[in-house]
Amino acid sequence: MVNLLGEKKMKEVTADSFENDIINSDAQTIVLFMRAPWCSSCKAMAPRLERMAGEHDDFQLFSLNVEKAPQLARRFKVMGVPTFLIFRHGTLVDRKTGEISVERLYKKISAAAGLDAETAKKNEIKGFFRWPFKRKA
Repeated sequence: MVNLLGEKKMKEVTADSFENDIINSDAQTIVLFMRAPWCSSCKAMAPRLERMAGEHDDFQLFSLNVEKAPQLARRFKVMGVPTFLIFRHGTLVDRKTGEISVERLYKKISAAAGLDAETAKKNEIKGFFRWPFKRKA
């Protein structure tokens, strides 16, 4: 869906609003763009992300300044910016650090959007990466 009104689609999240905006949100798919004010890649990507968010209504886009919320950067082991965290049903299911084309990012978002709550929980990222091995029951 194209945003014909030109509304800003990327909302700023803070450490105080994180739980409500991201984890407990009614939105099923959320992308958190973790950035820093000194990051030239972040500045270059912001308008492209806003344009992508305006063209698609199947996810919500949030931005977080890691300098204002270092505890969240530590919680999600963000070692560089930009970092994109993709949440599905309040669960972190994908992440990407560094620049990425909006097309590739949207493919990641679309893949996450296809997960039901149970599958999202099974695919939760708890560290830097998913555990690559399946455990035997």
